[in-house]
Amino acid sequence: GVGTAMLDAMQQALTMRQSAGDLAIVVEGAPFGRQLIEQNGYHYSFSEATFEATPMEQQLETVSLRPYDNDEAALIAIYADGFGDTEEESQQLIAYNLTREATTIWVAEHGGKIVGTVTTTVMNNERWITAFATAKEARGQGFGQAILQHVKHDAAVEKNDVVLLDVETENVNALAVYGKAGFIKTAQLDYFIK
Repeated sequence: GVGTAMLDAMQQALTMRQSAGDLAIVVEGAPFGRQLIEQNGYHYSFSEATFEATPMEQQLETVSLRPYDNDEAALIAIYADGFGDTEEESQQLIAYNLTREATTIWVAEHGGKIVGTVTTTVMNNERWITAFATAKEARGQGFGQAILQHVKHDAAVEKNDVVLLDVETENVNALAVYGKAGFIKTAQLDYFIK
């Protein structure tokens, strides 16, 4: 059928480009897409869900957020523990986010100590959250919730339509934090490799 013809054409194009591998994406709830992909030798790898929350002005306590100001060492430690990033990967992420348009790396502080970080990007009046993590020693104290509340508050003040983020569905700790902060799953993509 049409799906198989599309996969064949894609496979030929990838072969011509000497691709190292194939990645296919299927929208959650598309059983025929998943069936087609699996019948053509793809295997499930992981899923990523998009969550959204309504911007909301609120009382902000617990933590303060400020823009990044040469806090590389602290962020490298947070990224290494939170995401498993190497020092070089963390440096690249920081450099990339510092040069992206409408993007701010925020540093969360409590009692004069850095307790977390979040990066936000505004696109089409939507505020996207990326690179959100709390310091290992600060976990379980409500700082993650406070950081997310700050982002939602700032989005309301700036009149953004919505706050969005993507997260791997296997990250159950993050899913719990986002749910508690009022984020609702709106979409999911399932990734398959060959």
